[in-house]
Amino acid sequence: MKAIKYKMRCCRGILEQSHGMYITIDELFIPELKLRINIEGAVNIYSEKEPRSNDKSKEIELDNSFKETITSYLESKKLIETTIKKAFTNVKKQKSIKRESV
Repeated sequence: MKAIKYKMRCCRGILEQSHGMYITIDELFIPELKLRINIEGAVNIYSEKEPRSNDKSKEIELDNSFKETITSYLESKKLIETTIKKAFTNVKKQKSIKRESV
C-alpha cells in the first residue's frame, strides 16, 4: 500500500505560534484509506481527503499487513466508542441514587 510521507510544523498553542515556536513531526497520508497519521507524543489518526503538506513529500510503500492492522484498530476504536456512549446513555436513563448523610 502506498503512502505519502512529509514533515509538518506544528504549534501547541497560540503562545508558541505568536513567538515563532514549533515542532516538526513526520506525517503519513494514506490515499487508499483516506487517513493521515502522525506521532506527536501519541499516535494520531485522522480521516482526511488529502495530505496537509506537499512540501518535500515522498511516496513510500507500507507493509501489506499495515492495512489490516490499521483497519482492525479503527474498527475496535469505533466499537469502544459506541459501547462507552451506550453506557453513558444508560446512566442518564437510570434514576438518581440518593446518598444518605452519615
